Amino acid sequence: MADRYGALVRTAFLLTADRGHAEDLAQASLIRTFQAWGRLHDTAAAETYTRTVMARLAIRWGRRRWRAEQATPHLDRLAVIDAAGKVDDADLVKRCLAALPGPSAPCSSCATSSIEARPRSPPSSAVRRAP
Repeated sequence: MADRYGALVRTAFLLTADRGHAEDLAQASLIRTFQAWGRLHDTAAAETYTRTVMARLAIRWGRRRWRAEQATPHLDRLAVIDAAGKVDDADLVKRCLAALPGPSAPCSSCATSSIEARPRSPPSSAVRRAP
């Protein structure tokens, strides 16, 4: 079949009128022929079988709603959302955090150490007075 591929593509071109679609049709027909190889009674008639498959596939493909690709001069929006910006931002934050100095002793203007050492008193609303 390899030596007959060019003839099959030419036949497919007559059915599709497009070189790319003709190659797709020829390859799809060859795949179908390969899948049916065990059912072929006469392997010498494989090319005839492939051409029959090709004609039926061309009819089936012609019934599809989508006929051809149409190029557009300008895309309004991107088809795929690019997550590279988020990755770049996350990488920048990690590098900035890594550049910060490590933990140090609390500064003298912070009173956090004295607040933690002070015993807690209950809130005034929780204290009951005796009658």
